Amino acid sequence: MNYKNEMVLRYCYLYDNVSFIYAYFMKEDNEENYKKYLELQTKFNPISEYYKLDIEVLDPYTLYMLESIIFEDKSLEETMGYNYFEELKWNPKSKEKVEHGEKLIEEYKQKRETRKINFELIDILFNLYENIARQSADLENRDLKLKILDEYIRIAKYTNDKNTWHSGYHILPVDGILKDVNPRHKNYHVDLTPDRPNFVLGITNNNLIEETSKISFSKRDKSIIYHYYNDEIPYDTFIKCGVSWNLEMDRPANMSSCQNNVRINPKEIYAVENSEDSFSFFMPCPICKSLIKVDDELIPHELQEEIVWNHLNDPKKFELKYLEADIHGLRKKFNDRYK
Repeated sequence: MNYKNEMVLRYCYLYDNVSFIYAYFMKEDNEENYKKYLELQTKFNPISEYYKLDIEVLDPYTLYMLESIIFEDKSLEETMGYNYFEELKWNPKSKEKVEHGEKLIEEYKQKRETRKINFELIDILFNLYENIARQSADLENRDLKLKILDEYIRIAKYTNDKNTWHSGYHILPVDGILKDVNPRHKNYHVDLTPDRPNFVLGITNNNLIEETSKISFSKRDKSIIYHYYNDEIPYDTFIKCGVSWNLEMDRPANMSSCQNNVRINPKEIYAVENSEDSFSFFMPCPICKSLIKVDDELIPHELQEEIVWNHLNDPKKFELKYLEADIHGLRKKFNDRYK
């Protein structure tokens, strides 16, 4: 068994099914807790006070089934958890329950801006971590499982930017300085749900737990998993300023390329219409302002559609960038001549 591939497979299964799991098990909001939530908003309170009033969606048995998916030493399809959730998914009665749960989730999000659960995979992993942290029958095995969950959490925390997350469940000082750290990740060995019941033992020690506890994923590994689900240009994608123009449209007359390798910024890509309803894509160089042609292959399909849509709504955006490239090149020529 390739244990690293198994971790990816199990992570992807949970990612694919997180919406179903939360919708199926979603509960009605507790009115008494909601009244307390509104009272908290009348004055300053630490975010932990809001968390105490948050809904508990997943019961101990469901968490045990989720634990089975990650830690059982069988192929994914043979684990108790996989068969449990697949049976629920294909049960004809589940459709109505899921639709009702989806409505409850939307209502809950609208009512509670400050909440512990965002109904994402990282919330399930945090919940699992908290549950397993209270398993007291086999402390050595418990700690191995928590170590593995930390690695799953680091995969879930991956962001398409220069930041590298070192923390799992508990935030490390090295990550504390990162901007926009979700308060939900700032846990200094604090169990947010200390009174919840749990299985005393959980999944017992096995070869899969022993082997996967030794595995760590590189930033590149996490990037591959992230981009499998997110239609984005990888943060570390670079393009050379000054690549051949090779277009029907003339280059800006005074544009001068700096020949540097620059990172592609998806927010700065513009479309220009060619003949026969096709489009080319450009990005202004952040150094010299000249226009760089961005190959279609580098831009995910959904992002291409968004860029084209923006162009059709406001074609003058590209015209402005075209003019800026020409003016910037003209200024450079003037400055070079009269140094």
